[in-house]
Amino acid sequence: MAPADQRHAVRVARTLLDAGTRDPDLLVAVLLHDLGKVDPDGHGRVRLPHRVAKVVLRHLAPGVWCRLSAQPHRGPLHGLYLLHHHPRLGAAWAARLGTSPRACALIAAHEGELRIADCGLRIDEDSAFQDALRQLRDADDRS
Repeated sequence: MAPADQRHAVRVARTLLDAGTRDPDLLVAVLLHDLGKVDPDGHGRVRLPHRVAKVVLRHLAPGVWCRLSAQPHRGPLHGLYLLHHHPRLGAAWAARLGTSPRACALIAAHEGELRIADCGLRIDEDSAFQDALRQLRDADDRS
């Protein structure tokens, strides 16, 4: 992960620890929630221009953003794909590393697109999961 993403993950974790969080799956998810912003095969990572392009394009030309970020690319546009899909990509990568299904589900859902089925976990009515997800999203938004 980029140093800025590493620092961000630690800030989010500290926010939750300072608030008394001791849920191990939540803390693992917090530290790995942006893992998908790096291609596991070494084909790129999200950089500042990708982040700027996302903000500008989503505001001014959302259709262009969707087209450019929908599929993996070779070269500099690949970071747009990683940025758009990083929750799902990060959850899949974390699962391959042996992360618990619950932590992977938190990673997959941290930006609002609930793709839990990929994690092998059914949490539709799990209030503890929903609370952990809310904590992750709130702390992520504040950091």
